[in-house]
Amino acid sequence: KTKYQIAIRDTHTFLVKNKDCVGCGLKGTECVLVKSGTQNASLGIYGKVKDKYIRMTIDHIIPRSKNGRSNHKNYQVLCEDCNKAKGSDELTTEKVAKILEGRK
Repeated sequence: KTKYQIAIRDTHTFLVKNKDCVGCGLKGTECVLVKSGTQNASLGIYGKVKDKYIRMTIDHIIPRSKNGRSNHKNYQVLCEDCNKAKGSDELTTEKVAKILEGRK
């Protein structure tokens, strides 16, 4: 039997807050079931830019490394590109501009 799962944290954030990236505004419109190797399949939300799918992630607004809590009040949706650019710092308009420029 294969189990399909999506974390409760992710479900709450995607359903209650939004499925769109708060950084660049990419809309999370595709729900994709992904299975890699021997791992259980997981359900992910993706945005689409041209022919490329970009995974939507749940990010800590105040990073855990800076004592941010792991609760829904401290979660936001970021696309994978914005999440990588943010790291444990702030997501600046300059970082978002570079991401958007790279997508043209």
